[in-house]
Amino acid sequence: MDLTQNTQERGEIAKLSDYPVNRKKLEMLREYGIRLLRRSKRMFSVDCKEWALTRLYLEDLDVEKGNIPDVLQLSDMLEPDMLVVYHFPERSHYSHYGVSVQEEEHVFVHSKWGCGSHLFSHPVDKVPDFYGTQADFFHVDRRRLSFRQHDILFSYD
Repeated sequence: MDLTQNTQERGEIAKLSDYPVNRKKLEMLREYGIRLLRRSKRMFSVDCKEWALTRLYLEDLDVEKGNIPDVLQLSDMLEPDMLVVYHFPERSHYSHYGVSVQEEEHVFVHSKWGCGSHLFSHPVDKVPDFYGTQADFFHVDRRRLSFRQHDILFSYD
């Protein structure tokens, strides 16, 4: 998904999401459809990638741009329970990770923003501009994942 159309809006979101996030900033973020889900001290040491992969039970996978495990399949449509990654096409790494979640009749992304411990729910295109200009969606093939886990658990090597 191309995110280059709303760079000015995403720049405003970046300013509002900058630490510390106070009540006024949260009210302004709500105008973009962004909600604070959790402000937890326990999540401080967990980055967005670790949080997203753990949420999808993929914590043992090495997910990097150019090295996508076979249990993840690129999709052009956002659906619930997908890995969402943000990046700049010209860079060799992903900048930000999230998980798609069904909320009423819409699919939102849940992701951890910044060096603080803030977990947000947001539309897929409403992220700070420094996370990238492209969003990719990966469907998790649970059958292949369970086979991989089975092979790991029951290997005799």
